[in-house]
Amino acid sequence: MILFNEESLGIPNASRSLFIETSGIIIGTSGGIIFGILIWFYIIQTLHSLEKDLTTDDELSEDEREMLIGKLNDDLNWLESNQRVD
Repeated sequence: MILFNEESLGIPNASRSLFIETSGIIIGTSGGIIFGILIWFYIIQTLHSLEKDLTTDDELSEDEREMLIGKLNDDLNWLESNQRVD
């Protein structure tokens, strides 16, 4: 924390405390925005790298392809049965 020499600056107490409060708000807001941007870029990079790790249908083995089609068929049946209820 910056220590101010009140006598040499000649700043009244009220102005000095307002200056410290305002500068703290500005520094805190700036830090929060920068920190938020860094987190956002990290999340985007993580999602992008996870997207690269996904396999396509051409790379699936026959067993994996059958399992995937079976699960998708189960999901489709579940969706169709729930639409009838609504």
